[in-house]
Amino acid sequence: MIATACAHHATHSGVTNTSGGDIAPLPAPVSVSAHWTAAITPSGDATVRGHADIAPTPGGKSATLILELAGLEPGKTYVWHIGRGVCTDSETAGAPSDYLPLTADSHGQGSSSGSFPITNAGMAGYHIDVHLSRSAPAIACGNLQTGSNH
Repeated sequence: MIATACAHHATHSGVTNTSGGDIAPLPAPVSVSAHWTAAITPSGDATVRGHADIAPTPGGKSATLILELAGLEPGKTYVWHIGRGVCTDSETAGAPSDYLPLTADSHGQGSSSGSFPITNAGMAGYHIDVHLSRSAPAIACGNLQTGSNH
C-alpha cells in the first residue's frame, strides 16, 4: 500500500517535521478515490482507543492519514506505525523512524498526521499499531477497512 512510508511528511502538535531515511524506492503512485478507516482498540490491559482515517489528496496519487487516540497516559510519548497484514502481524510498512512519535496531552489524548504516496490502490492487508516504545508489543491496533468516499 501505502507508505512503505518513505519520506512521509508528519505534523505533530502544530509542528511540522519531515522524516527522510534512505529506503528502497517505492513503486509509482496509483490514483485512488477510496477512503480508509481503522478503529483502534486496546490490547490486553491497555486503555488506548481511537481511530485513523486515510483519505486521498486531490488527484488521488497520495493520501493523508489522521490518527487520534484517547486513553493515553498524560505526558507520555507513544510510537505508532502502519503495518502489513492484520493486527496480529508485526511487519512495519517502511522504516519505523518514518513514523514520528506522538505525546499525550494533559487529558490523555494525542494525534498525529502524515502524507504519503499511495502505491496499492486496494490498501488491503494493513493495520495501525500503537506502542509504548519501538521494542514493546502493541498496546492498541486497528485493521484498515475501506470506508466511504469523502
